[in-house]
Amino acid sequence: MADADDTPQPEDAPQPDPRATLMQEVAEQMDQLDVAYPDGFAIGRIITIIEIEEPNGNSAIRLRSNMKPWVARGMLHTALRTIDAMEQAAEGE
Repeated sequence: MADADDTPQPEDAPQPDPRATLMQEVAEQMDQLDVAYPDGFAIGRIITIIEIEEPNGNSAIRLRSNMKPWVARGMLHTALRTIDAMEQAAEGE
């Protein structure tokens, strides 16, 4: 498993409970939304993408969304453009 900076953890490090890991990630996202939108907001569509690491070393990607596939594809395309902009901003620092 990797930490928030994508640094792999040692094999002998205690592995956190998967549910706790996911819940912590969601709680941190909600905290950031509260700061970014202090006047309030509503949650619209949601996409979750999770890397699953199995004990045997295999990994998989799980994706879940609450929308039609073509809407999810558009959101993912927008997310990729956002990541590209973040990379460009980081390179300019």
